[in-house]
Amino acid sequence: MSSVATRPASVTFVVVLMWIFALGSIVGGVLVLTRQIDLSAAESGGDGTAYAWGSIFFGVIMALLAMALARGSRIMRVLIIIVMLVRIATDVYAWFAVSNPPVFQLGLSIAFALLIILLLSTKRAGEFFRR
Repeated sequence: MSSVATRPASVTFVVVLMWIFALGSIVGGVLVLTRQIDLSAAESGGDGTAYAWGSIFFGVIMALLAMALARGSRIMRVLIIIVMLVRIATDVYAWFAVSNPPVFQLGLSIAFALLIILLLSTKRAGEFFRR
């Protein structure tokens, strides 16, 4: 018998969520930079621009982490949880520090990050990554 554990549906769902999260972060950052989303701070090169570049950076990192997580990397599981916590902190900062923040985008981003953390913290996910 093989000792290879099958990937739980929750982990597969996290990989899909991470790809959606990554693409959404990249697109959102590009929209802010190209002023398709109106942030007055972005126009003056302030916090909005920093948020936009941070969003693009996190999107690229999330895409790379999603690929590694799909292969069952235990280290990536821990890194993804850390990145999600940093992402939540960044979104909360933007919510309060940026004038006219994209509240829907930030709220959705925070919800996705929390869901990813919860799904990676399940018992079955833990067993899969301990294999």
